[in-house]
Amino acid sequence: MCVLVAILFLIGSAGLDYWPVPQVARLKDPRWDDYIMKVNLVEGFMESLRQGMVRKERVSEEIAEKYASPFNSAEGKKAYLRAARALDYRDTMKIAEDLKNIEIPTIIMWGEEDNFLPVSQGKRLSKVINSSKFITVTMQSIFCLKMILKLFLR
Repeated sequence: MCVLVAILFLIGSAGLDYWPVPQVARLKDPRWDDYIMKVNLVEGFMESLRQGMVRKERVSEEIAEKYASPFNSAEGKKAYLRAARALDYRDTMKIAEDLKNIEIPTIIMWGEEDNFLPVSQGKRLSKVINSSKFITVTMQSIFCLKMILKLFLR
């Protein structure tokens, strides 16, 4: 048997039927087609970062600008809407049955303070993947993914 992946890390992963989160799902409303052109995406990302980060003092306009930069133009804003609208839990549910067949060790890491994807969703995902181990990380949220992985790999 050829093994392409030795271990799988899922960090705050959207899965099963809990996606997209309400903040993203609302963008499917056609009124956003015109409204998005008036929106300051930096302010929008600032708000999402404030909601999603545990350490609020780390939220900065510089970080929000980096998130927003690919979407600043009119075409970029349209692309942002297309991407958000393409997210559909039916896509993840199509493979839900297959998750039980994952045999490689799977680590599912979740920030205890994740305001977008609650810990309960991570636990639910872990129950579906038989080869998984579920780990919560104190004082972390969805926006600290790289930090969580670095802590684990030490």
